[in-house]
Amino acid sequence: MQDGLKKAVGVPLSLAEKVTTLWPALKEIVRYGNVACKSDAQVAAKALETAVYGAYYNVIINLKDITDQSFKSTVEERASALLNEARESVAVVLEAADRRH
Repeated sequence: MQDGLKKAVGVPLSLAEKVTTLWPALKEIVRYGNVACKSDAQVAAKALETAVYGAYYNVIINLKDITDQSFKSTVEERASALLNEARESVAVVLEAADRRH
């Protein structure tokens, strides 16, 4: 049962990690891309942020039944770091978009 729960936690955590790799490209696009695509970058930023939020809460829900405290702590720390990175990155993208005219 515990192995299954750990695998279940791994799926959304992996998604959040993959989503996180997209932030650098989006930050470049919003700064240097076609200004007519500004709203596309803004929506993309919110979509990426939402994906990480969803993954984070899915991880947290599944962690409650895991008994391995070391695993729980490590995964919760990683998920929180990814969520914080999403919060910071969305703010950077939206701010950069607001500066574009």
